[in-house]
Amino acid sequence: MKEDKLRILEELYEDSLQEKKTISDELQSNLNRIKEIDTYLKSIRESEECDFKVFSPRSAEILYKDKISESEIEKTKLENKNSNYYQKLEKIDKKISDLAFLIKDNKSIDKNMHFTILDIQERERIRISRELHDSSLQNLTHLIHSLELSSMFIDQDPIRAKLELASCSQNLKQIINEIRDTIFNLRPMSFDDLGFKNCIENFIDNLKKQYNNCEIIYDVDDIPIVSGDEKERELFTLYLVTIYRVIQEAMINSMKHSEADKLELSVKKKEQKLVVNIIDNGKGFPANDVINSKDSKHFGILIMQERVYLLNGKFDIISEPGCGTRIFISVPFI
Repeated sequence: MKEDKLRILEELYEDSLQEKKTISDELQSNLNRIKEIDTYLKSIRESEECDFKVFSPRSAEILYKDKISESEIEKTKLENKNSNYYQKLEKIDKKISDLAFLIKDNKSIDKNMHFTILDIQERERIRISRELHDSSLQNLTHLIHSLELSSMFIDQDPIRAKLELASCSQNLKQIINEIRDTIFNLRPMSFDDLGFKNCIENFIDNLKKQYNNCEIIYDVDDIPIVSGDEKERELFTLYLVTIYRVIQEAMINSMKHSEADKLELSVKKKEQKLVVNIIDNGKGFPANDVINSKDSKHFGILIMQERVYLLNGKFDIISEPGCGTRIFISVPFI
């Protein structure tokens, strides 16, 4: 009887995950299309400025009016669909959370199951990073139109053509840097080669470049990859990557929202535990209210809690308005 109940719960859980994936894929597809429409509308409006020199304002208005109207109608429909998708995802997340609680209550999840879940999450991040890398080409659409515009001025107005090309070059460099940062944040490529400590240090170096008004102090133990068979090494690497993700999320959140000018990180191995402390002197927030909230704005904190929970660890966040924030994490060392 207990096995049947557990099987039903697990089937419902898998169905909910599949439903969430389907809706998330539709949502992402709509977001990509909206981005294409925005780029298209921007290129049309810039083309209008050029066309006004050849056509009368009236003729240009007639030429683009239908295109703009159709695109804006499509964008509105997509945004309305996405609004419904966000509401559905919120309900599904609640359902998944409840089912996960019931499943945990009916069986003891072993270590391999934890790492199976974490492995799925990491594979999903790799997939997202690849999709972002591919879809980023859409961001270059505007540059193509700008280059075409520049070519029109080469003979008539060489100075303006040079200015347009210089602007294109600057925008292209910015897009490349954004892509690199996004991919690095999603997947720390140097982790397998450099190890845990060096990967943390590289992450902090990048963080300092983005937020040079905040002092970052850190003390991180060097944790070598354990010896053993291939499966054991894979599990331990996944263990360290998961801790890295939590640290990454916490520090980025602090930089973005706390307005702190000092951030401290400590990662120490103590007996059979790995202990992480992240402290900032920022503006703080009502931690108890946030932890109990289902607001999507606090999704990062929920993700950190989930990751630590999957490692059978302890996650505490202490913060009050005007008093800074401290995050304490303790996970069993495998």
